[in-house]
Amino acid sequence: MSIFMFISIMTLILLLISFLLIFSKLYRKTATRLSLLILLFGAVSFPLFSVMYQVRTTNYLIDFSTIGTVFFLTWTLIVITLLGGIFFRFRVNISEESEMYRH
Repeated sequence: MSIFMFISIMTLILLLISFLLIFSKLYRKTATRLSLLILLFGAVSFPLFSVMYQVRTTNYLIDFSTIGTVFFLTWTLIVITLLGGIFFRFRVNISEESEMYRH
């Protein structure tokens, strides 16, 4: 396995973990929200899957600027979703916080 495929698979795993972190903190886990999250994961990971497919099937090198742009886009979205997941994870409700200071 080439280093490109290894980095791509690790990127997709990190993206999946960030989406699962967001899904784990949703108030109501319905099938609609899960399907929307799966569609969003597919839309975000599609450019990386297409570049992985092109690298795997062609014998010539793909332009490095294309690969760099795809990874930059994917990693930027990973950072945004991880920060959103961490924000949802450690968020404190105002009612819980106000009861904490009453005693």
